[in-house]
Parts: sequence; C-alpha cells; structure tokens
Amino acid sequence: MSWRDKFLNKLAVGNCLDILKEIPDNSVDMVFADPPFNWDVPYDGWKDGMPRDVYERFTFDWIDGCIDLLSPTGALWVN
Repeated sequence: MSWRDKFLNKLAVGNCLDILKEIPDNSVDMVFADPPFNWDVPYDGWKDGMPRDVYERFTFDWIDGCIDLLSPTGALWVN
C-alpha cells in the first residue's frame, strides 16, 4: 500500500513520530495537530507527565517533522 492510499483524505491517529516517517517530505498540504499538553493527565497508552526537557525535545521533534512534510504552500495547525 502506498503512503497516499494509507493517508490521503484520512485521519492518522497514533504516535506522530512513527507516522511522520511514512510520509514523503514536501507532500502534505495541511497538518492538524492536537498534541498532549504534558499536564500529567492519564491517557490510554501515553505518558503525559514527561520532564520538561524531554517534553520540549519531543515537541520540537514532531513540529520539525511536520514542517518537513509540508508542501511549499502547506499549513501547520496546532490546537
């Protein structure tokens, strides 16, 4: 299955650091992200109480990954 078949006009739910690796750079017109806020809320399968430096690194990593995917006219929306 190509990345387009898997992701085109679909929502991708999961760890974005894993999902971003499956999509070619400069190929996405819009990314909408609703990241964890690191408020120590108990989510299923997600640790939401990282040390500040770990959370900041995670945040910069996923933002950088999203930016790499964006087409020249693409947009990144963060909730």
